Parts: sequence; structure tokens; C-alpha cells
Amino acid sequence: MEARIVVSCVYELLEHGFLLSVDNGGDDYEINRSSDGEAVFAKLMKKPEERLIAIKDDNLFGWVHFVYGNAGYDVICDMTVSLASYTVKTQALSEVG
Repeated sequence: MEARIVVSCVYELLEHGFLLSVDNGGDDYEINRSSDGEAVFAKLMKKPEERLIAIKDDNLFGWVHFVYGNAGYDVICDMTVSLASYTVKTQALSEVG
């Protein structure tokens, strides 16, 4: 279930024209400003927690904080309010549990 929610979030943000970066706590982003959903997802779910960074018009627009290994439906630990209206389908999916 975690993977389904993460994939949904990645593609929903890309559908809204965001570029995505993955921050897993290292010195650099695992992937930076990408519009390739497969490449972004390939960098996610590698650490216990990560942030998916959404960029619009060359500016940080918001982020989604994923924490893995709890209950599958709780993989989204937190997100900036600015992304709420862009992740409606993903939020609905995570509320099923």
C-alpha cells in the first residue's frame, strides 16, 4: 500500500506540472528537478523516511514527508499545506485504510 500511495503522489504532482526532487537526508538530492515519474519513484523508498520536494517556476513550492514501515496507509507523515489541493487523489487513497 505504501508504494501505491507514493506512486500516486509522484504522478499526481507531475500531472500538475511540478518538477520533483528526492531528499533522503544526504548531502545532495537523490534526483533533482525531474519530470520523469519512473526515475523519481526509483529513488524513493530507499531510506526509512524521505521528502519529495515539489518545484514550480524554479521555486520550492512544497514537500511531502514519507515515513515507511508503519501502517501502509500512514506513509504520508506530513505535507506542506500548499500541496493539499494538488494531491487530492493521493490523500483519498491514503484515507481508505
